[in-house]
Amino acid sequence: MVPRLKQFDAAALLDAFAESVCLTDGAVDDPRILYVNPAFEAMTGYRANEVMGLNPKLLQGPDTDRSVFRSMRRMLMTGRLWMGTALNYRKDGTPFMMEWSIRPLPGPDGVPKAFLALQRDITDRYSNNRRLERAHQMLRGILRLPVTTFRLDHSGNVTEAAGGGLDRFPLAGCNLLEVFADQQDELLTALQGGMVTFEARQSDQVHQVYLDHDALEGAGAVGFSVDITERKDAEDRASRTALIDASTGLLNAHGFDQTVASKLGSRTGAIGWIAVLRIDDYETLLGTLGPEDMVELVRAVARRLRAGVDHAVVLSRLFEGTFALAMPNVQGRSGEARLDQLIDQLRAPFLLGDLPVSVQAVGGLAGYPLDGPDVSTLVAAAKIAVNAAGRQFGARLCRYQRDMQDQMARARRIADRLRLAIAKRQLALVFQPKVTTSSGRIYGVEALVRWTDTQLGVVHPGDFIPIAETSGLIVPLGEWVALEAIETQIAWAEAGFDIPIAINVSAEQLRRQRRSCEFRDFLIAAANEAGMQRDRLHLELTESSFADLAALTEVEHLHAAGFTIVVDDFGKDHSTLGLLQRIPAAVLKVDKQFIDEIDSPTDATRSRFLLQKIIELGQGLGMEVVAEGVETQNQHHVLRDLGCDIVQGYFFARPMEAADIPALLRRANHTVLAQEAAAE
Repeated sequence: MVPRLKQFDAAALLDAFAESVCLTDGAVDDPRILYVNPAFEAMTGYRANEVMGLNPKLLQGPDTDRSVFRSMRRMLMTGRLWMGTALNYRKDGTPFMMEWSIRPLPGPDGVPKAFLALQRDITDRYSNNRRLERAHQMLRGILRLPVTTFRLDHSGNVTEAAGGGLDRFPLAGCNLLEVFADQQDELLTALQGGMVTFEARQSDQVHQVYLDHDALEGAGAVGFSVDITERKDAEDRASRTALIDASTGLLNAHGFDQTVASKLGSRTGAIGWIAVLRIDDYETLLGTLGPEDMVELVRAVARRLRAGVDHAVVLSRLFEGTFALAMPNVQGRSGEARLDQLIDQLRAPFLLGDLPVSVQAVGGLAGYPLDGPDVSTLVAAAKIAVNAAGRQFGARLCRYQRDMQDQMARARRIADRLRLAIAKRQLALVFQPKVTTSSGRIYGVEALVRWTDTQLGVVHPGDFIPIAETSGLIVPLGEWVALEAIETQIAWAEAGFDIPIAINVSAEQLRRQRRSCEFRDFLIAAANEAGMQRDRLHLELTESSFADLAALTEVEHLHAAGFTIVVDDFGKDHSTLGLLQRIPAAVLKVDKQFIDEIDSPTDATRSRFLLQKIIELGQGLGMEVVAEGVETQNQHHVLRDLGCDIVQGYFFARPMEAADIPALLRRANHTVLAQEAAAE
């Protein structure tokens, strides 16, 4: 009778595998080893008890290609099999090439609970393939180039010469020990039975020479020479070009690193300061001006920076609107003062044709050796500082501080945990009602995302939303919010409460997806599948989002698809008065700062005047006007008297769970919620 497979012990079966087996838990970003078989121990040199509970990246080393593992994580997060190769390191430090396949092992809920990896040492096969590839490359190169073949006697005299390269390298009657005097050691090695290759110069030419012992004659050597002068000249030109930014003529990041590395020092005149200077409103200007004019603006900024520094300052363009400067130590002048002066010089408008354009520049500064021992570390520190300056309202520059590194580390940790929370649907939505001022009825709700992490605790949206935008996680986060909101709206509608639901859409979502229309197609498919009327989903975008003309075009497509567009936080950021006629918005949402000033003893009159004009503007353009952040009875009465259509805030209701909204509607029966709040 044949025994059934389930009667065998799984560990015993895996132990018998000739291939290495490694089993980890289901954490994609930080997996931990649960089991390895004897083949793993033999291949890596690690005993099982040495690796249990550790991350498999212990096998990685200095030359391991990290991009392989990023690709692996993306594939595994989709639940699919991944196969690939990577250079790893044994316990004793010796490198080996490993081929592996990793299969997710899903649990009952479909989420991977573990990952099973089968691994194979392919070092010999890989090395043989590499040698064969190099041989093929050499042969192809020889066949493409003019080649001179020759035979030498035991004294180095050329006894025979032939080939298409003789016109460039005449060898007849020559002694190579004299022609290539600097390579006598290599030539003697070949004449004495060895094989050598070397580059040699003759006048203004460069030759690649290959020599081997002449086994046929028993003495001397045979070889060939390739004229590589043109290739070497091209390489030299490419090497110089590779250090220069083609658009501005400044050094690029690689050129900056190479140029500054040898000049760092604490003495007067040596490079002691690294600064990063950035056009902080680069994305907004790019959307407004377009790519061609933006290139001209960056060139104009580069010219002004170059004119504003002396010859001892090393200036480069790192990318887009970001520049790096290496400044020498100057007695009596701090790095901060010199960087502040440069930023001040950029305040004057730039002329693009007849159009004056102003830029907002911020700077970050790091000093040698306090903030880093080398160029790359100092540039990284200055980037952290310039990011800090960009986050501080009104700041022009920041000097790097050690706690900034801690902030960056926390941001990375939040990003890692948020990625996991999105994958495992560990986020939640709460909903804040919106109330009409004319009737007091509930008009709709706004969906707000909340996150409580098992390790980080409660994480405020103001902390994780910006990190999601910079890390790209805003894309899956935005899709999750949209799906949850659509499902919730359908559930309420089926219960008899068909009210619109609003979600916040980040401009970064549109920037990252608009070319392929992924977000628009995603919303259309999700609404169609759920059976939701598209106008019941309100998309709230801050007014600064519309400064990007490409994003505005995508918003027009979303409106054409039937979704309701809302201009959020109106009055907070860049003025969009010139664009309001084009924005296909049905709702204008006034920023909370105007509402707060209603109760101000000094600014109340000014606030009412501004609110009245904003309400008239919105309604004049056919939009409903919403006031958010209403917290007092006085604010409610003023807004009602000014004719504001809809109000939202703690005065009426705090954000609540989805299950509580039908109960609220049922209790109020769509009646005057404002009166209830006032009575309380």
